[in-house]
Amino acid sequence: MDIDYFRGYVIYSFFTSINIFFYCFPGVWATRDEKDNFSQRHDAELVKEQKRKEVEEEIRAQVDELMRAELKNLKAVS
Repeated sequence: MDIDYFRGYVIYSFFTSINIFFYCFPGVWATRDEKDNFSQRHDAELVKEQKRKEVEEEIRAQVDELMRAELKNLKAVS
C-alpha cells in the first residue's frame, strides 16, 4: 500500500470525524450545563435519547409488519 494513499486516508478520516463533531455539537452539547460534571460522568439521559430512537424504529417496523398481516387476514375474510 502506498504511504501517500494511507496518509490521505488518515487525513480524510480525521476531517470526517471533525465534521461530524461540528454538526452534532450545537444540537447535543451546546445547551447542556456541564459545570457540575467535573468528573465527566456519562449522561444517562443522552444515552436514553439515543436508544429510544433505535427502539422506536424497531417497534415501528414490527407494528407495520403486524398491521400488514392483519390487513391481509381481513381482506381474506371479506
